[in-house]
Amino acid sequence: MNQHTQYFVYYRVEPAHLEAAKACARDLFDALATLQLATGELFERTENGKPYHTLMEVLKPGPMASSAAQDFLDQIHPEVSKAFNALPVTIERHSEVFRKLGS
Repeated sequence: MNQHTQYFVYYRVEPAHLEAAKACARDLFDALATLQLATGELFERTENGKPYHTLMEVLKPGPMASSAAQDFLDQIHPEVSKAFNALPVTIERHSEVFRKLGS
């Protein structure tokens, strides 16, 4: 099981689409939790002097999640597509995987 793995998914969003993107991410978290694939938290960073904000999802795999990183990302892809389908622009999601180290 990948209980010590977290997925950090970040993407840039223009201010005009920021609230809609946040709603899409929350819809994604709800869907993933219902399927027991993951729980999620959403973070935001304002980019000074840039025409966008950066959103970051922190996903913690659930009991039904695949243990391999790419398999997990493939597993959640249909839910990501559904959740972000309502967004009037396409965003490019970047994923990074980190594993917690033992003490």
